[in-house]
Amino acid sequence: MLSRLPHRWPYVFHRPDADQRIDLTGAFTYVNGVLAELLGYSVEELLGRRFEEFLHPDDIENVMKLFLNAISSPIESETIEFRVMRRDGRVIHLMSKPTRYMIDGRTVGFQAIIIDITERKNAEEALRRSEEQYRIINQNMSVSSIVQRLILCGWDRSLLVRLGEQEFSSSTRLELVLFRWYLLL
Repeated sequence: MLSRLPHRWPYVFHRPDADQRIDLTGAFTYVNGVLAELLGYSVEELLGRRFEEFLHPDDIENVMKLFLNAISSPIESETIEFRVMRRDGRVIHLMSKPTRYMIDGRTVGFQAIIIDITERKNAEEALRRSEEQYRIINQNMSVSSIVQRLILCGWDRSLLVRLGEQEFSSSTRLELVLFRWYLLL
């Protein structure tokens, strides 16, 4: 019978994402090989251990608060992003949307597909750093070009430096004042 199913059906049985189920104490009752590989452990080593053991120290409080709220709240859990520590010490970023695991109408735990978003997070951080560097370079170039123009027009550079040090705490304000002076020339 399975041989007559469309070719995409094997993915239902062999998902490329990490999959897990935990009980109400947070202990793994099921993990697939993808999750075990992500964390750097075998499936057998993970079963029975609490997921909290693998959370990044800075994420434990927030994730555990969400977990405890999910147990007591009838509202479905939201998608969460969190970091975990691999066995080798590396930090990876994961995303999950836990859903209740029920037996006979009673919640006995949670199950979730977990997606590794480490590459996305690294790309976002690289973009943030790049934008910050661009902003600093752009800001410095603006101030420097205005100062150069003022000097060419006969303003004393030492006067500009003294004014900048004494009256202005940020280069943005200095840039505006210098630009206004330039326009007055």
